[in-house]
Amino acid sequence: MTQPTTKPATSHYNSMFLQTVGIWDSLTPSFFTIIDLVMALLLGIRCELFIREVKETKRLVIAVMAKHFDGRLREKSNRMLKLIEETPPHFSVYDMWQLDANVLLQMFMLVTGLIVTQMQFAFL
Repeated sequence: MTQPTTKPATSHYNSMFLQTVGIWDSLTPSFFTIIDLVMALLLGIRCELFIREVKETKRLVIAVMAKHFDGRLREKSNRMLKLIEETPPHFSVYDMWQLDANVLLQMFMLVTGLIVTQMQFAFL
């Protein structure tokens, strides 16, 4: 007596597994890009906060100089003002472009468009 041969049901599971792996492989770069964008966004926020604090320091130094016309406090304030005006703080990436919130916003918009396009191709 021969036993009937049954087809294993694993072919269906294999195709589902391959589809899942294919989707995961196409979305993995998007996840890493999102993580990198969040880190760049936090870096840009910190740079902007630093630049705002420098502007606030400059404003306070000018206010101190307006009230004190001589003495050590005026001399220190004058040196701080000179330092801020002669060497303003800026963050540059390999001296190619300055890092500020506007550049990071443009990068964020560009990469978001690329991620949406990549996800559309992944789900076709």
